[in-house]
Amino acid sequence: MIRNLINGQLFKTSIETVKVRYFVVNNNNNNNNNNGGGEPIKNTIIEKLSNQFKPIHLDVVNESYMHSVPRGSETHFKVIIVSDIFNGKSVVAQHRLINDTLKNEMKNGVHALSIHCSTPDKWDESTISPSPGCMGGSKKEKQQKQQKDEK
Repeated sequence: MIRNLINGQLFKTSIETVKVRYFVVNNNNNNNNNNGGGEPIKNTIIEKLSNQFKPIHLDVVNESYMHSVPRGSETHFKVIIVSDIFNGKSVVAQHRLINDTLKNEMKNGVHALSIHCSTPDKWDESTISPSPGCMGGSKKEKQQKQQKDEK
């Protein structure tokens, strides 16, 4: 079963033995905006995490622009969340809660999710490092490098 997003609607198509990689793309040309209107997946993530965890702090950052994906994609996100629900839970347990909440998004277009959880007590003393740039590169870049190395 392959899921396709067309004009904001998710359609399922039965195709056998086809490997498909797809991106969810919006019409917004500014990949790093925070107005929320043109980022449906980001808005869904914010809504789900807000409802599930009642955070005192929540940042959801679309970092897709840092990776080799089409402009306007919503494939790579950083989540910074502070909630009392994380009290007494290990980091792994905290991440599992986030991943369970966003399992549909992870199955339907979100390729990477960087998670930073904290309790209110630990939030004041914590620091969040900036995300590194994409390490993967595109197929075209790899082919060009390979051709250059062969010469």
